[in-house]
Amino acid sequence: MALASFHNQVLELSGIICSGNVTETQSTIECALDLVSHLVVSLDKINMLDLSGVFMLYLIQERARKKQKNIILTGTQNEAVKKAFNMAGVNIC
Repeated sequence: MALASFHNQVLELSGIICSGNVTETQSTIECALDLVSHLVVSLDKINMLDLSGVFMLYLIQERARKKQKNIILTGTQNEAVKKAFNMAGVNIC
């Protein structure tokens, strides 16, 4: 299960983002994004991310753009995150 902490426009996720909790995690991010126009999502403490999580992060970024909001992912050099993005064929550099 992914845990979330929201403070000063930074949403820090930790734990696992997988098909079992991706909907809940997406709702958490969308709620935080409703409160601010600029959101930083920290992935530094993610232990595991599967393909559904990668796709959800992509969808969140697209929805933010459509709402004219800014979302930045940090912690993309985290090994679990890098592995998931590489397996999905997504360039995060």
